[in-house]
Amino acid sequence: MDTPAALPPLGDMMADLRRHLFVWLPLPTALLALYAYLLVSRVDGVQPALLGWATLAVIGTALLAHRLAGRHLRSAILVYLAGLALAATLLVWLYFSHGPLIALIAMLLLLTMNLLGLAGALPLALWLTGVTLAAGQGRPATDLLAPLGSLWLTLLVAWLSNRNLILALAWAWNSYDQAHALTDQARRHRAELAQALKELDNAYYRLERFSVQLAYARTAAEEAKRAKQQFVANVSHELRTPLNIIIGFSEAIALSPESYGVHAVPRPFMGDVNRIYRSAQHLKNLIDDVLDLSKIDAQHLPLFLERAEPAALSAEVVDLIAPLAAQKGIALHVEVEPHLPPVLLDRLRVRQVLLNLLSNALRFTQAGSIHLRLARVGDAVQVDVADTGPGIPPENRSLVFEEFYQVDAQLAKQYDGTGLGLALSRRFVELHGGRMWVESEVGQGSCFSFTLPSAPPQSRGLAGPAAGPLLSSQQEARHGPVVLALTGEPMGAHFLKRHLQHFQVRHVQEADLAEAVATFLPRAVVCSDAAGGLPALPVPLITCPLPSTRHVARQLGVDRYLVKPIAREQIHAILADYGADVRHVLVVDDDPQLCELLARMVRAAPQPYSIETACGGQEGLERMRARRPDLVLLDLLMPGIDGLEVLQAMRGDPALQAIRVVMVTAQDLPDADLPWAAHSEIRLSVPEGLRLS
Repeated sequence: MDTPAALPPLGDMMADLRRHLFVWLPLPTALLALYAYLLVSRVDGVQPALLGWATLAVIGTALLAHRLAGRHLRSAILVYLAGLALAATLLVWLYFSHGPLIALIAMLLLLTMNLLGLAGALPLALWLTGVTLAAGQGRPATDLLAPLGSLWLTLLVAWLSNRNLILALAWAWNSYDQAHALTDQARRHRAELAQALKELDNAYYRLERFSVQLAYARTAAEEAKRAKQQFVANVSHELRTPLNIIIGFSEAIALSPESYGVHAVPRPFMGDVNRIYRSAQHLKNLIDDVLDLSKIDAQHLPLFLERAEPAALSAEVVDLIAPLAAQKGIALHVEVEPHLPPVLLDRLRVRQVLLNLLSNALRFTQAGSIHLRLARVGDAVQVDVADTGPGIPPENRSLVFEEFYQVDAQLAKQYDGTGLGLALSRRFVELHGGRMWVESEVGQGSCFSFTLPSAPPQSRGLAGPAAGPLLSSQQEARHGPVVLALTGEPMGAHFLKRHLQHFQVRHVQEADLAEAVATFLPRAVVCSDAAGGLPALPVPLITCPLPSTRHVARQLGVDRYLVKPIAREQIHAILADYGADVRHVLVVDDDPQLCELLARMVRAAPQPYSIETACGGQEGLERMRARRPDLVLLDLLMPGIDGLEVLQAMRGDPALQAIRVVMVTAQDLPDADLPWAAHSEIRLSVPEGLRLS
């Protein structure tokens, strides 16, 4: 947009207008004077001499003014008006001889007003008035009224006209000046807008670059997170395997010395064995905590929900802690509000939370007491664990729930603290829809509290969304939407969690399904196709085959499917089920230590068994063919010939087909290796029916 030029001052504008007006006046005035002379000279009574001098004065001054106009405009105007004034003076004398010539005097005043303004017209009017009075001496006063009245009336009209012109020009000048100011302001705004647009373009460009960098960083973070999770899982597996061996052999030495051919272990040896066992258990618990935190971060940790009484659950934990508190001389007080509502919870995880809080209170309380209180607060059950320990400084209270954080590293080292218990406990509570916090005063003690949403009454179990969720939308946004898994065993819930990575998978029993639906308002309920008839639900119901140990064992064609670590009680229960049909047992595993551990467990059984071990699948097949066993404990994941290939070889050999097999594995079997879902049916039930669009 072009910027208009600034308007000159009003006086300069008037001078410019007069200059343009004067340029065209001298020559026409000379011609008009000549024409007037020719016209008036024919009138009777006109004095030719005076008329001629007047005409010559006008023509001469007009020509002179025309020559001066290009160099000295003001001098040219004065010469021009002087000639007209001289002509007017002569015409006044002629007027008294012939009246119509007064019009020429009026024209002279108009020109003077337009060229010089009132400053030039007023002196001319006074001059002409004096000439008129001088020329009219001796005449009646009535003869003077007409020329004088006409003279001053013309001056008044000329002044009013000139004044209106000046006012109009002043208004135009002010308007133009305002328009110029507004235009300049608009120009500045346009420049500012252009600058803002440029900065916006630069910001958008930077934002695009940041978005790309953020995408790369997010991808890298996700890859790092997956790598960390895989690393934690692999390391946990690699660490837990030798730890389970240490724990298993420690138990075998302490509880079943007869499996080593002795009836009792010397007391000094037993003390060392107990120390080995406790240290291994402590390290195993630490690894389990790290693995649980990793699963929570990856949303791979399912909850196995059931309806439970908080008082009964707390009593179980108190029974474990009370002897330790009495041994240390710490008073343990338990206050439970009567008629507490039931809570839909994962008993294992909530028991772990209570045990962590009470164990911490017992560790850090040297003298005094510990109070466990359970009370109803609104629609939740609040649990408080208060102690008389050293307390937590205010600057550290917000950090106690951070992973691996320890308020007092020296005390933590003294009492085998790891800094994971509180972090894990808070995560477990949040997965239940509750919250955890701490109140503490240095020197007075600490009080850790958490809440658990109470389960709705069974009469409201299938009330649908009107019952209202106890999980807030913020919790769902943080942990993901809920899916309930109705399966007989946790294995099915683990399978769903592995494949539904952005959902909270919560395992629930059929008896607690109504409360779980009303409490968590899940997106869907997934149940095994082996489940019986279920009542109508207000949420979609997906029925499909889900893996379980029995299902996997049936699909693999084995008797049992066990996941490590395996307790000796499991081995003894399996052997008891077989009874006298099993006398010779073959253990097949690529790890010689695990082979020996399983063999020790079998030897510790009440009945004597003949036991052989084989390191690897090939050696296992050779030993089976050399001496047919009654039962094979077969590891699934082995290098070379793995467990599945051993099974295929056994099914292809008529001499080995009837051998009982118990499959043992250190981790879940990959989905691709199981035919359990092949050619399976998936059914979907929706409360209001399906609408396709």
